[in-house]
Amino acid sequence: MQDNVSNREVFQEPFRGSQERKTRGSKWAALGVGCLFAAVGLVALVESVSNFDDFSIRARFVPRNEVSRRSGADTAPREHGFGYGLGAFLGMVFASVGVSSAAAPFLGTTGRRRLAFVVAVLWHSLGIYTCWCYVSLAPKPYDTWPLLAVGIYEWFGLIPAASAVSESALAGRLRSGVWDLWGGGFLGAVVGALVGFLAGGVWLFLPHGTGSQDGGYDWWMYGALGGGIVVGGTFLVWQLLNLGARWKAKSVCGEPSSQTAVRATVCRTCGSQIERGLSECPYCRARNESRREKRTDLGARYE
Repeated sequence: MQDNVSNREVFQEPFRGSQERKTRGSKWAALGVGCLFAAVGLVALVESVSNFDDFSIRARFVPRNEVSRRSGADTAPREHGFGYGLGAFLGMVFASVGVSSAAAPFLGTTGRRRLAFVVAVLWHSLGIYTCWCYVSLAPKPYDTWPLLAVGIYEWFGLIPAASAVSESALAGRLRSGVWDLWGGGFLGAVVGALVGFLAGGVWLFLPHGTGSQDGGYDWWMYGALGGGIVVGGTFLVWQLLNLGARWKAKSVCGEPSSQTAVRATVCRTCGSQIERGLSECPYCRARNESRREKRTDLGARYE
């Protein structure tokens, strides 16, 4: 028997070595590709952030000679000043994906969580700084789509933020709250965009006394921003206050949440949640005796 085990180990040893070499090779390949993505993202990020002063320009016209050199067109296209903001967001995406892909195979669970925390802090710092620069430099009235772009960028940044939160933080409610904020933001943005689109369409087709038809065409952007913030924030607060868990406990026991937390217990036989003090489980009909009664019965048997 021992000879068979030793022979099996001898035959499996080459396969183990090849598997380890493949794993090591995949790690180094991920490191190389990740560093390439990170380098491209950092170059785009530095180039874009250094030109944030162009936020003060609502629309820039490209010179005709440059237009003809590019595509041979006769008309000069417009370039919005917030284009560098989009370049900074794209650079951060490339840098975050590259750094995460390169470092994750060499880190454990705690190391990956810390890396996600650093990425989330840098991600949202860039978003806040970009929004502040745009509000400070852009001419009024503001265009709506740059604000929507900032909102979408911040929404994607909730993914590393949720990955950075430990499952034990606030009994797991904080991590669940961030994911609820992410899902609620998407749901609210979709609903708000539809409502804004319908309201804007109705506004455009209504007769106006001044003959002006301004407004209404970008209401769907305001609806998406407002709906995402309101619904996502509501989901986050709901989770942090643990109202969902209290409502579930109330539906199971049929009592208020404050009394449920005090009077609820678990059946030893079927595991159902029942009211504390019941001598019989209403689900499995098993006797729910206390530990002291059980010890007394065991002692009487042995006597």
